Amino acid sequence: MIGGCPVCGGRRSRFYARKFGSGLVRCRDCGLVYAEPRFPAAVLLERYESRDFFDAYLANLGASREEYDPELIRRHYHPFLGLIGRFFAPGKTLLDVGCGAGFFVKAASEAGWKADGVEISKRGTEYARRVVGADVRNARLEDASIPDAGRDLVTMLDLVEHLPEPVRTLREARRILKPGGVLVVSTPDFRSLSRRVLGRCWAALSPGEHLANFDAGTLGRVLKRAGFSLLAVKNLLVLNPDYTHDKSRWAYRIFKRVHKRLEKTSFFGRLHGFEYLDLIHAGEPASPHLAGLGPGKRFGRRAYLKAKRFLRGDILVAVARKPG
Repeated sequence: MIGGCPVCGGRRSRFYARKFGSGLVRCRDCGLVYAEPRFPAAVLLERYESRDFFDAYLANLGASREEYDPELIRRHYHPFLGLIGRFFAPGKTLLDVGCGAGFFVKAASEAGWKADGVEISKRGTEYARRVVGADVRNARLEDASIPDAGRDLVTMLDLVEHLPEPVRTLREARRILKPGGVLVVSTPDFRSLSRRVLGRCWAALSPGEHLANFDAGTLGRVLKRAGFSLLAVKNLLVLNPDYTHDKSRWAYRIFKRVHKRLEKTSFFGRLHGFEYLDLIHAGEPASPHLAGLGPGKRFGRRAYLKAKRFLRGDILVAVARKPG
């Protein structure tokens, strides 16, 4: 078992919740909500190797044991491909850490990147190679023997929350990046509207697999502690009412009904457009992309940015650079 805050190393905490027989606490020093105690990687791997876990993972991306939808995968990862294209042209080297079934590796390769991945699950690695046709090796990042400064870009999509020792793994990512190389991280946002509405039933609060629950502050802090220069942390207004462990609660039923109606409005469609602009301009000076907009759109965009202080989606995306 691993104890103490995985971000700041502090030992002072207070109880937050108990779920599925495991505890969640909040660090009194940095505010991170994390599993206490945290299981080591070897114990977690047993869960990731289970057939039921992998089938549920595939279902979330519209895939089955023997096939997947390439167009669905391209659409799913389109925002991230747009983001990394702001820093490097396709043709540069990219490593996707914790790449699962290799879907992002495949999407990046098709977009022109020299992309490969590492994945600790043998089941995920075999699927990536056999079904997806992605270049994936079965290893932890720390054991993958990647040379110093061996990649232009490293991505960690829905990974950092699973890491028993995130600072250690992030430092390894910094080591393999070239000077000036870029790291892109995505993770559930603890301050999301979904978590506030669904409470402790929110499925991202799952201490058996999600060992740390980041918000913008704690995600930025862990990246800086690992030696990165933080460029931006963005929240994406992606809401999934069905991501809950209890669909019998009235909060879930109301949230789902309201969300379904909002998704059909042109207003929500415009919000998603703003989100995409925000993401692909992450790391740039404040709002340079407002210059080409008319007065009405500029006003709408500023109103959106103010609303984002309160209306937070489920996903955080951070962009950081290796100094040098």
